[in-house]
Amino acid sequence: MSDLHEALIFEKSLDGQAIQHFVQYLQRAGFPHRLAEQGDKLVLYVYHPDHIEVVRSLFQRFADDDLPIIEAPPASVGFNPVNILKTPVCFAVVLLCVAGFAAYLWSFWPLLQLFSFQVMQVTPAGVTLAPASESLANILHGQVWRLITPAFLHFSWAHIGFNLAIFWFLAQQLEKFEGSLSLLSEVTLLAILSNVLQFYLKPDGLFGGLSGVVYGLMAYCWLAGKLNSEFKVFMPAGLLVVSVVMMVIGFTGVSNVFGFGIANWAHLGGFLAGLLLAFVRYGRLRQVSQ
Repeated sequence: MSDLHEALIFEKSLDGQAIQHFVQYLQRAGFPHRLAEQGDKLVLYVYHPDHIEVVRSLFQRFADDDLPIIEAPPASVGFNPVNILKTPVCFAVVLLCVAGFAAYLWSFWPLLQLFSFQVMQVTPAGVTLAPASESLANILHGQVWRLITPAFLHFSWAHIGFNLAIFWFLAQQLEKFEGSLSLLSEVTLLAILSNVLQFYLKPDGLFGGLSGVVYGLMAYCWLAGKLNSEFKVFMPAGLLVVSVVMMVIGFTGVSNVFGFGIANWAHLGGFLAGLLLAFVRYGRLRQVSQ
């Protein structure tokens, strides 16, 4: 439990229903936690060390029946149309990714040509990529959406499934915590920086995917949580470690053995850009607080 921090210890003789009510309150308040048995005691862990004293203070207020009122979450756990209104940017990105993947599955070349960074030339003999200089010239002459739209292209079920699962998990939290405009700017900047780096270093290969944005959001949420104790987006440290290990493995070329390529530079570019964005936004707050 290296990622967990002990906040409270309960005797099992305490009212279990009362403990459950307090745990549910923490969930509504946005404090990621875990309740575990240890011998004859129950231990409440938090995932952020700065939450320890806050949770202890809240429990004291809970014991005094003086907790602030927090609106309870909706009773339904499944799809809720109201969530679309609360996180429109997150939902729009998912829809664009689904559209891009559908275009790939059914070979709908007009949309694939529109979304790709490189100019694609479709002929009866097959598909070829125009020279990098032509692709860059088109962008410089107004097709600036190509800096972003490769993020919406995916080339396998595993590719889109992994990316959308992590994006949905983080982006919904971010959009609720920082707002839609903030998430929109983060997704846009991460997509541009990761796509440009990939194209600059590997200009002759078709690439696409939300991975650069996802790596950027993971890095952003991790560092923001370190710099600002009030940052309420839950980013599991284990997920970050596994993702970084996968990125490192990608640079070894192992994926080529299995016949599929990985946009490694987009991953690295997004990751570094996410760290930079978090530092720019929250690093100054950390300095001021000190």
